[in-house]
Amino acid sequence: MRTEFTASILALGHVTSRASYYNSISSVEQSIVQEAVALLLEILAGTRDNLTKEAVFNALGQMSMSGTLTGVYVEKSISKASGVI
Repeated sequence: MRTEFTASILALGHVTSRASYYNSISSVEQSIVQEAVALLLEILAGTRDNLTKEAVFNALGQMSMSGTLTGVYVEKSISKASGVI
């Protein structure tokens, strides 16, 4: 079960970053990207499992490198990230 959860987290980062690389991110609603960022930050704040943390950091890193993750999304998700940032 934990492996599927971690794979889902990695897939979220992969899909959003690839959408940006292939200029398809404009077809994705900003609210979906915002929700994904908020979810990842909430998972990061709530987990004690190192494998899950690593997956979240990887997903956020992919999103950041592709330009999908910006300060605006993090600021909007600050309530979810209170234990992380």
